[in-house]
Amino acid sequence: MNKLGMSFASVALAWVATACSSDGTNNDDLMSVNTTDGTVSNTSASTGNTVTSNTGAGTTTVTSNAASGSVTGSTTGAGSVSGTQGGTQGTTGAGGMTGTASTETATTAPNTTSTTGGEVVPEPTLVTSGQGDYWNVGEVTEGGTSATFTVNTTQTFQEWHGWGGTFNEKGWDALLALSAEERDRAMKLLFDVNEGIGFEWGRIPIGPSDYALTRYHLSDAPGQFSVEHDRSYLIPYIKAAQAIKGDVKYFASPWTPPPWAKSGTTENMGYDKGYFNTEYYEEYADFLVSWIEAYEAEGIPIDSIMPQNEPGWAQSYPTCAWGPATDSTNNTELPNPVTLGTFVDQHLFPALDAAALQTNVWMGTLSNNKYFNDYWNDMASKPSFDRIVGGALQWENELEVETVAATGKLVMQSEHKCGNYPWLGSQATSEADANRENFLADRAPNNHAYGEESWDLLKQWIDDGVHIYSAWNMVLDHEGFNLDQVRPWPQNAMLAVNKGTGELNVTPYYYVFRHVAQYVEVGAVRVGINGNALAFKNSDNSVVAIMFNEGSSASDATLSVDGRMVQFSIPARGWATVNLQPS
Repeated sequence: MNKLGMSFASVALAWVATACSSDGTNNDDLMSVNTTDGTVSNTSASTGNTVTSNTGAGTTTVTSNAASGSVTGSTTGAGSVSGTQGGTQGTTGAGGMTGTASTETATTAPNTTSTTGGEVVPEPTLVTSGQGDYWNVGEVTEGGTSATFTVNTTQTFQEWHGWGGTFNEKGWDALLALSAEERDRAMKLLFDVNEGIGFEWGRIPIGPSDYALTRYHLSDAPGQFSVEHDRSYLIPYIKAAQAIKGDVKYFASPWTPPPWAKSGTTENMGYDKGYFNTEYYEEYADFLVSWIEAYEAEGIPIDSIMPQNEPGWAQSYPTCAWGPATDSTNNTELPNPVTLGTFVDQHLFPALDAAALQTNVWMGTLSNNKYFNDYWNDMASKPSFDRIVGGALQWENELEVETVAATGKLVMQSEHKCGNYPWLGSQATSEADANRENFLADRAPNNHAYGEESWDLLKQWIDDGVHIYSAWNMVLDHEGFNLDQVRPWPQNAMLAVNKGTGELNVTPYYYVFRHVAQYVEVGAVRVGINGNALAFKNSDNSVVAIMFNEGSSASDATLSVDGRMVQFSIPARGWATVNLQPS
């Protein structure tokens, strides 16, 4: 089944809801969304709602060819639509969407999924990728006598809550170097449920992250706040995602408070390193509430907040310690009492309550395993710990997934490792020889080796029991450098843009993530499978298995699911995703 049961109908709802008036009244005009800047325009139409997308190279009406399996959408009858401001919700009125399933058959018929208003979207039963040859749609052959991989649907693990990616200023800056058509394609590769991964979650930095274009603040002094800076890059980036998928859940975390809320030894005008100044507990809680309210006023609802990104690290980019931390510049330990739990318990929760905000609070994001217990146990000792939804873990805190899960809380892997680690002694000379054991200093490798590393990371965290998995940078320029000038670090991304030539590189890492994520729905349950593989059972009883072939030559494989066997080939050092509907 297609992720979240979404297809053209749900995309249309996101677009049309954005164009509806803020009081949710119907609008029977012709509407279009410009994915260049997320703006909406409408012109008079006399019969129902017709949805169009303007990619900057002319307005194109969304249509389909049912015979070829592409998406069809049309309104029948009144077809009125209501929605909330910002296009995050919408409901179909009379009429709705109609569609026709493809009648094409194969060795195994394509999967089809009924979605809103009867729209039917075909899905492949097999997708394979190998080095230099990614995302090939094929067909499995029914039958077999001996299974290479066996799915055990009676062996169940965690329920799945979705996949995510991170918005950063440098990502939108890179996307602006593309043509409008290519920019639209890039966003669909990330958020479209049929043409891409279909992310359910999006991470937003509160203030500058290490992938901001510059160090900046949203508050000059306690009590003063403005989100104006974010209207240039972050907000348009998010709006472009909303135009494609209107129901993404957004979670946010600051890399650093404004400089006025910090103390200790800092760098770069107070943005880098230092500690939180506990004299400003109340003012900083008010700052975070102001940020949530400002984004919601922009039509971007904030589902969850993590009060600090990596509070156990002091780095030469925007960071802030809230207790013991490691200074990465000189690898020294900085002892300090934990103050983050007190802030959350006595100030953040009361401020959210006073503002009548329903924003969830997670503990995190935690990454320094030396100090995990300090931060986690401090929060666990507070009266409001029961209100903490889950733990957001990344990097070395993979070792603590079971600790958080044992409390009955959700576990999010909140930042996929970016690869190409500058602390490694061995140097790579080009993308061709760069791997997880060496460092390429002048640009991000974005190569197949990182795709394989990413598979290992995905499988490890998911096997450990996380419920949500989030990518780090979805998009960067092809060099991949962040704000750190002390330890320059070119990092990999899903999509890499050569800003000089305007070319978009869809990286192997992207395809690996899509192999695992596209057909696994929210509400799926991870189930048992042998070998170097993952498997999930969706709520409609479809089974998705993702398998990696470590060998240097293609391998014929047979997958067994509840006694049903299907055969296919996995490319050398490549992946196969089998997406089986119940027989």
